[in-house]
Amino acid sequence: MLPAFPWGNQLISPDLTERFLYYAPVAIAMLDSNLNYVCASQRWLEDCNGSNALIGQSHLQWVSHQTGEWQLLYQRCLREGLEVCREEFTEIRPKATGWLKWQIVPWYEQDDTVGGLLVTREDITEQKRAEASRNGNNSSSSLETALAQSEAKFQRMIESANDLIYMIGLDGAFTYLSPQFKAMWGYEIEEFADKSFAEIVHPEDIQRVMTSAQHVMQTGQPDTGLEFRTQRKDGSWCWIVCNSSAMFDAEGHPIGLQGIARDVSDRKKTEEALRASETELRQKAQALEATLQKLQQTQSKLLQSEKMSSLGQLVAGVAHEINNPVNFINGNLIHSKSYIQDLLRLIQLYQAHYPTPAPEIQTEIEEIEFDFLVEDLNKLLTSMKVGVDRIRQIVLSLRNFSRMDEADLKTVDLQDGIESTLMILTHLIKANPKRPAIQIQKTYGQLPPVECFPGQLNQVFMNILVNAIDALEEQHSQRAHPSKSAPSQIQIRTEVTADHYARITIADNGPGIPEAVRERLFDPFFTTKPVGKGTGMGLSISYQIIVEQHRGILTCQSQPGEGTAFVILIPLKQAQVHT
Repeated sequence: MLPAFPWGNQLISPDLTERFLYYAPVAIAMLDSNLNYVCASQRWLEDCNGSNALIGQSHLQWVSHQTGEWQLLYQRCLREGLEVCREEFTEIRPKATGWLKWQIVPWYEQDDTVGGLLVTREDITEQKRAEASRNGNNSSSSLETALAQSEAKFQRMIESANDLIYMIGLDGAFTYLSPQFKAMWGYEIEEFADKSFAEIVHPEDIQRVMTSAQHVMQTGQPDTGLEFRTQRKDGSWCWIVCNSSAMFDAEGHPIGLQGIARDVSDRKKTEEALRASETELRQKAQALEATLQKLQQTQSKLLQSEKMSSLGQLVAGVAHEINNPVNFINGNLIHSKSYIQDLLRLIQLYQAHYPTPAPEIQTEIEEIEFDFLVEDLNKLLTSMKVGVDRIRQIVLSLRNFSRMDEADLKTVDLQDGIESTLMILTHLIKANPKRPAIQIQKTYGQLPPVECFPGQLNQVFMNILVNAIDALEEQHSQRAHPSKSAPSQIQIRTEVTADHYARITIADNGPGIPEAVRERLFDPFFTTKPVGKGTGMGLSISYQIIVEQHRGILTCQSQPGEGTAFVILIPLKQAQVHT
């Protein structure tokens, strides 16, 4: 039902209103305060393809050529009750341009508030031509020329644009292509008139492009910045970026897409080159970091090796210096024992032939407790011999540990190396005021001589045993009742495995190692010890010695509260296996 128009103090009936709108010589429309159509004349509907679907729709949607300046003008008319008359040169109907005269007049409710706008639109092209003709300037021809120039200018703008302007129907076929199409894809426009746009989209991108098109037509919202690959006529691929929006018919139904496309292949190549350069730089940085880390490891290893070498030299020197006087004492002890035995036999002969010595001699015998002296002298000589032998054993262990004359591969008894290391660590193993002695339990198997670098393996034994001792000391210091706790123990086992490895297991009953720490145990510079007590290189170097130098295996088996076991596997040669 059409509304009744206010006219003075009366209302025009809907019937008269309908007749007025039908016979009005100009296009007229009535808008509410939201600029939606309330009603429109027949002439207005004809200019909109005779559709009545615009009733209730936004005026700005149907008159899409009017810019933001017009929108501001409409709002001002509503707000201030302003009446406006404007003329513009624009498109009057498809493929035709001319002059339109617009008049905007507010209409009022019964309470004198602005209810909306009455908008009239009149084609005054002929009037403009007549005015030009009366001015004697061959205006008709001038107007046609101006119109042609305007259209030509618009066409030149399209032709000179670097971007492609396109329209695509619902079937995916192009309905319009600007001349830039040939420059971008190499096709003549006529060659592609009946082809679908999907034919040139890269197969990996087609789903994304179709999804974008459906979203634009369903929502009416434009899609900007969509990038995808398309194939040129010569078969090469080019990257384009599209800004697309939906096209609608007079009834608001989508009829296709329109938009602008730009070739961004050069930019993509530049981006790809930058990514490749970044990847290369990242790889070089990683390689440099790995090299630096390796240099640090090598430096630390050299330092450790130098320290071990210096220690070996010191130990060898000390052993040599001790060995000379010990050999001298040991050699003299043999003769001393013989001489003393001869003297004692001589005294026994005197006692046998002169049982009653002079009083002075008898007094001296009693003062020096001769009988006890004779008995204890043999014990003293035996004790001195045991002490000298012990010193000689220590010297031998020191020399065996230093291995200064065995820098190359040697076939040695690994158990001798373990014993030498334990001898060096005796001062750490024995009892001290803070804790009782650590019990060393050894279970040696029938281990054949192993070809290895003895000095390096001794270094491994040293590192593992020192770590075990430190762990046991820390555990003992944290116990609430140390005297009631189980004694600290280190178990050492050697054996030959079925797959021909010499296996050395060094286990302690310490606090164990958490999984997070165990995973990083052999990493360079990783340590859980306080600053100044550990460098974090002992186990890392041990791992390198076993794995890299001896092609063996070094593993750690541990759980918190269940102690720790390091297992060393050194491969045996076939000749060693049958020894």
